[in-house]
This record gives sequence, C-alpha cells and structure tokens, in this order.
Amino acid sequence: MSYGLGTMLETGKYSDLTLRCHGEDFRVHRAVVCAASKVIGAAIDGGFKEAGTSVYVLRDEDPGTLRRALAFLYNKDYHVISDGKGCDTESAIAQEVQQSSGNTDPKVDESHATDPGPPLDAPSQTATQDTGHTLNSRPDLFAHVKVYAFGDKYDISGLKNLAAAKFKECFIGLNSSFIEDFHTLVQDVYQSTPPSDRGLRTTIIECCGQNLDSLLAIPSFQELLRNIDGFALDLLQEVVQQLDELQKRLSRNTQELQSEAASLELEKDQITNSYTAANRDYHNLDARLDEAIARARRIKCCRHCGKDFGSSFDRGSGMPNSKIILRCDNCACKHY
Repeated sequence: MSYGLGTMLETGKYSDLTLRCHGEDFRVHRAVVCAASKVIGAAIDGGFKEAGTSVYVLRDEDPGTLRRALAFLYNKDYHVISDGKGCDTESAIAQEVQQSSGNTDPKVDESHATDPGPPLDAPSQTATQDTGHTLNSRPDLFAHVKVYAFGDKYDISGLKNLAAAKFKECFIGLNSSFIEDFHTLVQDVYQSTPPSDRGLRTTIIECCGQNLDSLLAIPSFQELLRNIDGFALDLLQEVVQQLDELQKRLSRNTQELQSEAASLELEKDQITNSYTAANRDYHNLDARLDEAIARARRIKCCRHCGKDFGSSFDRGSGMPNSKIILRCDNCACKHY
C-alpha cells in the first residue's frame, strides 16, 4: 500500500515530532507541521525545550481542535462530525479522520510502521474539554470557531481561511431556532479573536444585522451588547451600512421607477397622438363620404356615355383630405 500524508498521520509512520495535548500524543512530522506553523517551527528550531525532547505541548487547546488542524495540514481539509451535542465521540472522530484523508477503508499494513502511539480515531481522554457551547441546529459552528482561533494562534493562514469559509457556510439555510443560543456563538467569536481579525466577526455581525429584531428581544443578547468590547460598535456600523445600502437600493429603485414612468408617459402621449390622428382621419373620411353620396344623388346620367348614372367610389390621390371621385359604372368616366 502506498503511504500518502493522510495515512502517515493516521499511522505515525516516519514520525519525528510528538504534539501532546491533554494527555493525548499525536505523532506527526516536522516537515509538515513546522513548515505550516511558524510558531511551532520557531519553538522546535529556536532552542526551546521542545527542540531537545521532540515533544511540543499544547496546553491551551483541546484534542478535537488539534485533530482537525492536523487533518488540514496533511489533507488540506477537515470535517466536523459530532454526537449532536458538540462532543467528539469515538465513531465521530473515526469518521472525521477518514473523511479528511479520503480513506474510506482505514485498514493499513502496519508491519513497517513505527509505534504510532494512541490512534487518532481513539476516543478523547478529555472529551469534556471539547464540548464547547451548544447550538441546537449547528454544533459544528463552535468547532469552526476553535479551529479558526487555532490557525490564528499558530499562524496557519490556510487553516484560518478554510475555517472561516466553513463557518460562513453553516449559516446557509439556518432557521430561526438558532436565535435563542446565538449569544453563546457571538461570545465565543469575540473572545477567541482579536478586534483586528474580521474573518469570523464579519459573518457574525452580518447575521446579527439580519436578525436584529429577534435578537434584541433576548436578554442574554442584550448583555452581550453591554459586556463584549467592540461588539455593539461593530453591530452599529453594520446597521448603518445596511441602512446605507438600503438607501442606495431605494434610490436606484426610485430612479428606475421614474425612468419607467417617463417611458410610459411618452408611450401614452404617442398612443394619444395616434388615436387623435386616427379619429381626425375617420371624421374627415366620414365627411367626404357624405359629400360624395350627395353628389351621386344629384347626377342623373353620365356626362360621357349618357346612360343612367350608377357609380362607385374612387378615393382619388389617397390623401386624407382629397376629394372622393365618382366613376360611372358603365364607362368608368370620372365625375368630380
């Protein structure tokens, strides 16, 4: 079997670095981890105690977040599968690892592998530290927040970008049931990212602006406005921006309606003019016909053939005001 990076992560083959997180050891490779994270790379290369032991301890992270970060480093993607309450379970962890590596059949020939330590699909020994908050409809939102914060702390920009994209995707199709627990998500985002980092905050603020009426009715959300530094200002700026966009859209719609109204008015004038002209032509023709009938009654016989006069109409030049000509039915002689 050929060993890809994902398989090497699962088996620990050729591992030369251990990441230790709350009692769990992750056998990894410096060429992958240190190249992606300047922070870990500096600790390993810069004479820190980690350089001598080849063990880097992550005290402030949780194993689930580390597992997803490693899945990204080795497979350029990560997945969040939980028990519905935001917790990592044994089956969920195994599915995440397999999906991230693209390996749907995790059977591996380990006869040539080094001791991998605890497998990545083993249940977390500190699962309670990775529970996070609960958002009934999408508990993975909180996992993406943690992954994003991990990428920011360890300077892994690609991981941050992916986590931000996955975080934003979670809001597509969300129904109003998440509003009640939304304040916990806001709190997590604002406490885990600096004010200058807008990767997650922009998505949160846009969502708040779209659901502001519902959120303001929730006491816990009101507390966030008072207690979370920068949140009220960000939300106010979002509301002002939305009002500005609404004003611009209203202005564009007004201009379009005015233009359409002017076009309809012009079309109305054209139709009115056409109707007036047609009505005038009709009355002119009616008058000419009356005059021609009166003439026909006065003529007793044809001036050319002398026979009793029977006639048909000839419109002459065809001009609207031209005189109608009478022609004898017998010899076609014109009678004016």
